[in-house]
Amino acid sequence: MIAGRIQGCLASLTSQVTRYRATAIILALLCSAIIGDAIRTRQRAHALAYLSAMLLCAIIVDMIAATRPRAAWVVNDKAHETRAIVFSLAMTVALSTLRFVVIADMRHLNPFMRVALFVLVLLFVYPLFLLAYFIWRQRYSPRQLGLRVSAAWVALPVIAIIGVTTCLVAPQKLQFREVYEQSGVLSMLFLGFVTAALPEEFVRVLAQSRFSAVFANKGLGWLAASVLWAVIHIPNFYSRSGSLFAATMSTIGIVPIGLLWGYMSERLKSIAPSVLTHGTNLWGLQNLL
Repeated sequence: MIAGRIQGCLASLTSQVTRYRATAIILALLCSAIIGDAIRTRQRAHALAYLSAMLLCAIIVDMIAATRPRAAWVVNDKAHETRAIVFSLAMTVALSTLRFVVIADMRHLNPFMRVALFVLVLLFVYPLFLLAYFIWRQRYSPRQLGLRVSAAWVALPVIAIIGVTTCLVAPQKLQFREVYEQSGVLSMLFLGFVTAALPEEFVRVLAQSRFSAVFANKGLGWLAASVLWAVIHIPNFYSRSGSLFAATMSTIGIVPIGLLWGYMSERLKSIAPSVLTHGTNLWGLQNLL
């Protein structure tokens, strides 16, 4: 029975690759870039294990989703909603650049600038602007935006696969101890879920569903949303490495795990599984540099 489901999922995967050829080609190029850079840095086994784990997780999600009723995202006004999302993402990139590249030390800002920056971060990084826009302006219910707890348990096998893979091939990348020693348990959970997973997965669902409607292509919408999500991290990566090349490769390196989170939300029509997987993602499997 399980073998039959796996065969069905592989057949479905082959069908999707054929249907969304442009997306498949871009994905192949991204994977080639990741493997090529891993060879350069002598982390080929790590990169192959990472990509294989993402594929295995996607297959398992697909197997589970195949047993559930099919549904589609509600998109009332794809043009205006997409513009609102693009504006919010642009503001997020600008704020991230300001925070990590332009302003090295926040302590030198005057109180007024600190408050202004804090308000902008709340509006666009967290992102209260889009939440207010879609719920109060566009009249969506929270469930229509993926804000539901259904299928949260699907995160468990995904977390297990990523965790076991990391422990086997890249135990030096584990971040749990480092973050725990720096922040403690409560701060670690707050940073993982409130400041990263929940806002990012909410925006990802909004972006990929609207991009899919605009492109009339689910594959490109899914890919574009995760690529833009990764690009937002460039200023942070650059501030750590001081190298644009290293920041770019780190950005490319996180695209596959972003695609997995987006795929979970798309197939299950709930951000709960991706939020749980993202919020506990201190394994570091995606950190190839």
